Amino acid sequence: MTMEKQIDQRVLGIILAAGDSSRFGKQNKLFAEIKGKSIIETAAKNLINSKVESVKIVSGYQAERIERELSHLDVEFLYNEDWKMGQSTSVRKGIDAILEENAVVFALGDMPFVKSSSVNELIFAQMRETDGDVFVASYKGKRGNPVLFRNSVTEVLKGRLRGDEGGNSIIKNLGMNLVETGDRGVLFDIDTEDDLKNYAQ
Repeated sequence: MTMEKQIDQRVLGIILAAGDSSRFGKQNKLFAEIKGKSIIETAAKNLINSKVESVKIVSGYQAERIERELSHLDVEFLYNEDWKMGQSTSVRKGIDAILEENAVVFALGDMPFVKSSSVNELIFAQMRETDGDVFVASYKGKRGNPVLFRNSVTEVLKGRLRGDEGGNSIIKNLGMNLVETGDRGVLFDIDTEDDLKNYAQ
């Protein structure tokens, strides 16, 4: 069996897309378009085109609209009924969806500029490295997203998560490896309309 095939079988991709996009204005930012495609579709395709085995979308706010938007893609939808309680509830939902995979990559639905190759860098790093259980995408030494967790720490992560903190507050305590991607897209999430303009600059 080739290394590439082993990687495909070991890593689950999760996109967190449950928030209500309150800072973007009246429109849900996930449906704003970049070159004719929505932010959420672009983010989903980038993850699908990486070496993850499968992709699951954790939705909450406007879940039915997200499912319609991505219905043509090979993804599974996980509805987070507790989405109003913060991102930690979506991370827990994603952890519960792990089956036989040895690791999980958490990506954000509002980060459409992350390259598929950057996800692959995380996957390759966790195959090479024996130390640490968390692998974080970075650009020029700056920490970004997505983040890969080995299964050995997912239950610990799940138990410590609170509110809207995601996993950021406890990642360092789990043994973090920064993985240089050469991709500035790992630093850019879209919160406002100006964010889209700023990235283009």
